Amino acid sequence: MGVGKYPFQPTFYRFLAYYYNNAKDWNKGVVVNTKFGYGDNIQVYDIERGKADKIKKYPWQTDTSIGKHSWGYIKDEENKSPDHIVDDLVDIVSKNGNLLLNVGPKADGTISSEQRAVLKGIGAWMKINSESIYDTRPWIVWGEGKTKATTGYMTDNTKSNYTAQDIRYVKKGNVLYATCLAWGEKPVLMKSLNHKNLDGKRISSITMLGSNETIAWKQQRNNVTVHFPKMKPSNYAHVFKIKLEE
Repeated sequence: MGVGKYPFQPTFYRFLAYYYNNAKDWNKGVVVNTKFGYGDNIQVYDIERGKADKIKKYPWQTDTSIGKHSWGYIKDEENKSPDHIVDDLVDIVSKNGNLLLNVGPKADGTISSEQRAVLKGIGAWMKINSESIYDTRPWIVWGEGKTKATTGYMTDNTKSNYTAQDIRYVKKGNVLYATCLAWGEKPVLMKSLNHKNLDGKRISSITMLGSNETIAWKQQRNNVTVHFPKMKPSNYAHVFKIKLEE
């Protein structure tokens, strides 16, 4: 933490220059993470146990833990739910961030049954929805909805109570992924999918990842209305795959 402050900061700049210059000689891609005090264009900005409040120009990172109180194993730890972590992951990726997730092993290297269950829950979600995470990029807007997510350092122990209208967007080629952070029985109105943001393009299809049901939807100039399928394909963070015409 102290490297971002005087008197360490000037020396750390020299270290960064030395490291990056040598990396060119090594022909290796390297990266440095710091928590504050340096420009985002020379290192990966890390927000410990927290999130950004907007899309950042350069990639950044959240480092957090399944356990709310420790990075290692402690008795009576309070663990985050898979839903909590997946919601944070989706929010982070929509803002050009990465999630570094810590697991707290016991002294013998084993992981508690509670934390294993959390990892399996995340894995089950990723098995269905990973294409909305891997190789995606931020869109014009990161999302919409009335629920205010926690942001800043040391804030992510509190789970936000999202609704279906809380949506996060990312893109991959001519596909947009719109993730509703809760299930909805009523149609969801995607206000960000307007004529201007879509650059006048028409939508060719909308599906939900993990579902074979036909999705009813309607595109208008100022928004798109999308209906949920009858059955949930996963337990949380439900992803609509929106293909745009070429």
